[in-house]
Amino acid sequence: MGQLRQAGVGTICVSWWGKNSFTDRTLPALFDAAQKEGIRINFHIEPHIGPGGRNPGTVREAITYLLDRHGSHPALYRDSRQGNRTMFYLYDSYLTKPNDWATVFSPNGAQTIRGTQYDSIIIGLWVKEKEGEFFLKGHFDGFYTYFAIDGFTYGSTPSNWKSLASWAKKNDKLFIPCVAPGYDDTRIRPWNGRNTRGRENGSYYDRGFEAAIKVEPDVIGITSFNEWHEGTQIEPAIPKRIDVYKYENYLPRNPNWYLERTAHWVGRF
Repeated sequence: MGQLRQAGVGTICVSWWGKNSFTDRTLPALFDAAQKEGIRINFHIEPHIGPGGRNPGTVREAITYLLDRHGSHPALYRDSRQGNRTMFYLYDSYLTKPNDWATVFSPNGAQTIRGTQYDSIIIGLWVKEKEGEFFLKGHFDGFYTYFAIDGFTYGSTPSNWKSLASWAKKNDKLFIPCVAPGYDDTRIRPWNGRNTRGRENGSYYDRGFEAAIKVEPDVIGITSFNEWHEGTQIEPAIPKRIDVYKYENYLPRNPNWYLERTAHWVGRF
């Protein structure tokens, strides 16, 4: 949490894999540590949050469960500009039909959270070019791009962010472009080398931030703080080898360079 504060980060989006998962059991300690450093926490709801997978009903249960347990903690992120509501990101939201999401996110939905103590800012994942109807029909409050790979999806391609920002403004949605220092998941997906994106000694990260700031969003996401298995981490790194595998480091930069660079761009933002 101290490193996040050093980097100028205000809120961390915690991956959540369901009740009693390790990501759930760590939350009390994370909230207390975040409070000490002035960091806020919100949630990234994963597709596999329990038996049977994720659907609008289980997402509603997740929202009520997490807010019942942590809603009064001072470190919970709440947006004063959005009715003091907290924020939930739904990874791979496109796997569920928008009309099904509307049962929970529409004011008139059969299981709606709107107008209740569980009303929240709901952020879906924008993937393909023409996704606008999905977010309108699903009654999402906004969308994020998540992926660290320029060119992997329409949403993750910075040259498309101007168009996405314009659509968001026109339709009163929150647009959250996500920037990354690079990408390399070949240790877990050896077949995916075509999607590797080198760090270019920091230039890849710089270009992403420049593109994000240019479209003047309310929020910028960083993918990620410590997702080492996809090579997107910005936390400090030193040279390390286990057997034949060499972990990524930031040489010739210093181990804290990405924290320092993040602070630079957050200041610009």
